Amino acid sequence: MATNEQMQAVYCTYHSKVCGYLRSKITNVQDIEDLAADIFVKVYEKLENCLKSVRERTDFVPKVALVLGSGL
Repeated sequence: MATNEQMQAVYCTYHSKVCGYLRSKITNVQDIEDLAADIFVKVYEKLENCLKSVRERTDFVPKVALVLGSGL
């Protein structure tokens, strides 16, 4: 699971950039905030999937090493 610190780091790093881009396309401030919130929800979901994938690969590598090391 992505930690609050990871999520906050992503938000702090990209919020102004995302809102700036949205402001260049949309004039309604409320729509910009709503879309930015939706974007970050998607980012957090993708971040979670990405971290899960990394954990699975990390867990997988030692298992492969054990099988290869056993001479099978």
